[in-house]
Amino acid sequence: MESFDSTKRSLSEILKDVHSGKIQLPDFQRGWIWDDNRIKGILASVAKSFPIGAIMLLETGNENVRFKTKPVEGVKLDNGVKPELLILDGQQRLTSLYQTIVSNEIVTTRNEKNYEIKRWYYVDMAKAMDENCDLEEAIISINEKKQITEDFGRRIVLDLSEKEFEFENLMYPVCMIDEYQTWRWEFNEYWQYDQGKIKFWDAFERRVITSFNNYMLPVIIMKKENPKEAVCQVFEKVNTGGVSLTVFELLTATFAADEFDLKADWQKIQEEFKNYELLSKVSDTDVVQAITLLATYNDKLNRARQNVSDEELPAVSCKRKDMLNLSLEDYKKYRDPIAQGFIKASKILFENHIYTARDLPYNTQLIPMSAILAVLGDKIDNMGYKKKLMQWF
Repeated sequence: MESFDSTKRSLSEILKDVHSGKIQLPDFQRGWIWDDNRIKGILASVAKSFPIGAIMLLETGNENVRFKTKPVEGVKLDNGVKPELLILDGQQRLTSLYQTIVSNEIVTTRNEKNYEIKRWYYVDMAKAMDENCDLEEAIISINEKKQITEDFGRRIVLDLSEKEFEFENLMYPVCMIDEYQTWRWEFNEYWQYDQGKIKFWDAFERRVITSFNNYMLPVIIMKKENPKEAVCQVFEKVNTGGVSLTVFELLTATFAADEFDLKADWQKIQEEFKNYELLSKVSDTDVVQAITLLATYNDKLNRARQNVSDEELPAVSCKRKDMLNLSLEDYKKYRDPIAQGFIKASKILFENHIYTARDLPYNTQLIPMSAILAVLGDKIDNMGYKKKLMQWF
């Protein structure tokens, strides 16, 4: 069975599904970050029917691959709306197109100096219809007052603050693309049904509006039967946002589906560690790795007690795949023993004149050490165990 389907869907249908909440984001997706120039660029690409790349979605419904979800930025949903599809790749593109075309609200973005700005987007109709002008030059953005000024704001050179000014200056608001018929009626009424302006509008509609409304987007849909590891790997390897995620962040999103805040719990663990200099460089992923090591060890031990054959026994491991498959139940079960294991490790190392994290040959040695100490419990007070542990270290 194939793990994905490849198809094409119209951009307008996809944006409608984003608006209704049928398409949402997994909570591990980072925030929307595109700047003003990139937004204008993608609008121009769609207007010219140029490809903007495929998007990748994940079917929901697999109980083993559950993530806390959130709507695309700018979407307002009633509580309880459950998505049918999650965006794995294409967040920036879909958010940019949703906010400029569908939301009917000003877009908060950034300029070339990375300062936050608020912008409305327009198509200069005259430039769009000029064969000597690139459509990209026809896409403009304008401030929250819908004005372009000169001389430090003292002189207004373009005012679109009223709908009549848009008609007069032949500036089409991108936020009306999905409601173009309403704007067209008002445009023709403003120009008193002038035949020249009607023909001009019809030509503009054929060249620009139709391009948006007929735009087809390649879509790859991962089937819900895919395991969590495959979903996370696809997100990390394929996502074009260029921001990689840690195992801890992915687990945070997974546990959040069961209303457990892993980040808040990590802060509590940091509080427990703060008085131990040797633990100053222990990371959230280190703790998850140690818990996974202990969980897989106990799983193997329990199955061995049930006389499961060696070939069928699971491996004791804390690789990426194992960490991603760590259950919330096991995390809660082994969290405290591992936290105490790290603290015990720091105390034993301190007794052996290793005082700070800088003195550790490898900080990762604390991971198996904490798991061993969690297994031994009070038995570690036996000097024989301590001696063997330090010989290993």
